[in-house]
Amino acid sequence: MGLRYFLNRFIRLISVLLVVTFLATWMLSLFPGGRQARVTFKVGPGATQEQLDKAYKELNLDKPLVIQYVLWVKKAATADFGVSGIYNEYVTKLVRNRLGATLVTMLYAQLIALGISIPLALWAAYRRNGPIDRALNTFAFGSVSMPNYIFALFLLYVLAVRLKWFPALSKNVSLFESPWRHFKVYFIPSLALAFPLIGTYFRLLRVDLISTLQSDFITTARAKGL
Repeated sequence: MGLRYFLNRFIRLISVLLVVTFLATWMLSLFPGGRQARVTFKVGPGATQEQLDKAYKELNLDKPLVIQYVLWVKKAATADFGVSGIYNEYVTKLVRNRLGATLVTMLYAQLIALGISIPLALWAAYRRNGPIDRALNTFAFGSVSMPNYIFALFLLYVLAVRLKWFPALSKNVSLFESPWRHFKVYFIPSLALAFPLIGTYFRLLRVDLISTLQSDFITTARAKGL
């Protein structure tokens, strides 16, 4: 049953990815000058007509849209996403270079979210329906509703620009190289990612804790014959 569930979820995920990427490809083709812009990104300004024609064929822009998409899917299946028009490097290389920092940020975001949401959920469940519980529920609703990038800009402005406690821009610093600088580099992006997770985890944990407390109370009452 579990294997079938994950298989169905995987098939749905692949289907959604195919539909979304095809629609994105189709919508990009509708923009005026979209194909010319892709060619210009590839060859750069000042290119000759011969270079433009060569890039046009290399990007498969001379083929129908469906054929373009099928060729792109075949390359994407082998982790070949082409060359970035902005950085002029292979997309796979760009992803690989940034994957480590991304995974570290995700890990810290989860630790922050769990470290804050668990004690808050315990407190709210213990004081359920009280003013503290209502205040924490309001906070959780606000954290879930606020987009990450808005909160990230707020953190950058307050902690980096105004207070100058953390760097606004910085290169990746290893934990073993300098733990303090590593903490300062990852704190703002990790907290920005963790903020909506705090509200989500808090609400789920609070409901589970209240249900558990009520179930234990009922079981104890029945055991005592109440």
